[in-house]
Amino acid sequence: MRSLNRQKVKIYYSNYLGKIDVVDDDGDFTGERENNYSSPKELWVSIGPEGGLVSRNPYGIVPQYDRVIISDDVNCPINETSIIWINKPLGETNDYVVSSVSKSLNYVSYGLKKVLDA
Repeated sequence: MRSLNRQKVKIYYSNYLGKIDVVDDDGDFTGERENNYSSPKELWVSIGPEGGLVSRNPYGIVPQYDRVIISDDVNCPINETSIIWINKPLGETNDYVVSSVSKSLNYVSYGLKKVLDA
């Protein structure tokens, strides 16, 4: 399976780098830690329609997802800790997180879960 370039859409992703200590305005540690992500990077992928479901198969329960993206780059750096921007501009918080990764010889499929706005 190969993706046609005319069907690809530009998205942005950031990979999880670890936790960092939170510092207040005076430079003192607050004792809290927050997630740290890389700067957003551009990627061209094929995006499936919205929708998804949980189903059972002989190998277990398929995780819930709201959207699927497919990359024909099998060395794509997105992983299960990445965050994704599809419908929101980069200045806002991400709108999807990766819930599953499925690799084959020719492509990688990612199940995405929508982030609920607080």
